[in-house]
Amino acid sequence: MTKPKSFIILVLTILSVLPAQVMCSGNMEQHSVMSQKPKITYISIGDSIARGYGLEKPEQQRFSTVLSKKFEEDVTELNYGKDGQKSAELAAAVKSDSIEGLKDADLITVSIGANDILSPALEFLYDYYMYLFSDSSGIGEKDIENSFARLTESAYSAVGQFGENVESLINGIRSINPDARIVFLNVYNPYAKSEVTIHAGTIHAKLSKLSDGFILPINEIIMKKSKELGFETADIHTAFEASDKKCVNAADDFSDISKLDPHPTKEGHEVIAEEIFRIIQVKK
Repeated sequence: MTKPKSFIILVLTILSVLPAQVMCSGNMEQHSVMSQKPKITYISIGDSIARGYGLEKPEQQRFSTVLSKKFEEDVTELNYGKDGQKSAELAAAVKSDSIEGLKDADLITVSIGANDILSPALEFLYDYYMYLFSDSSGIGEKDIENSFARLTESAYSAVGQFGENVESLINGIRSINPDARIVFLNVYNPYAKSEVTIHAGTIHAKLSKLSDGFILPINEIIMKKSKELGFETADIHTAFEASDKKCVNAADDFSDISKLDPHPTKEGHEVIAEEIFRIIQVKK
């Protein structure tokens, strides 16, 4: 009678311990699963702004990297920014499905449009700089007037085509990835805080207002297409003007040709990232 009784006690003891161990094991598994962060695939496409042109450490300082660090989720960031890229070129790249990983992206930011209008604008500003500071250039008032006429023609032509390019670009993305969240950056004015006045021949205008005359129509198209096609916009134009940081490399004067650089500074990229993140959080 002693052995059976001892055996029963042993079995009962084991059974009383096992559930606790199983439960502990189950809790550990649950904790392990709960501690894993959700993952996001984020793709940044566009121009030299997206690539981080002019930054000391673009891979660390560009807005896409700064933005990625703001999320609680684990973010895989893929950056396909290309210097000098225009809207038609980006739309063609998307249409040809040459952007790797686009179909798997959860978030896509688009920085495009600046080169469509700023490329001819920079050519004009270079001519004006030579007119002011280089006697040997041979550039006179009439040349500046002609250069401005070319700028106006090129800019208005670009604005006329831009809407079609945006539509082609967004539709191309949606055909590959219908579910991704798309945030389109509007175009900031790199000379918004400049005190420079363009004065040559019949031309007399502040550079800040002259620039906005070409930029604002582009931004109006972005806003209009966002309502038609269902993507979101980040108002970088307003964010830069409202910021007390030095957001662009361009200076307030023409004393050096390098001071015309319209690209964002490290601080500018931080402002861009903050604005995109704000949009994402508001409409999360």
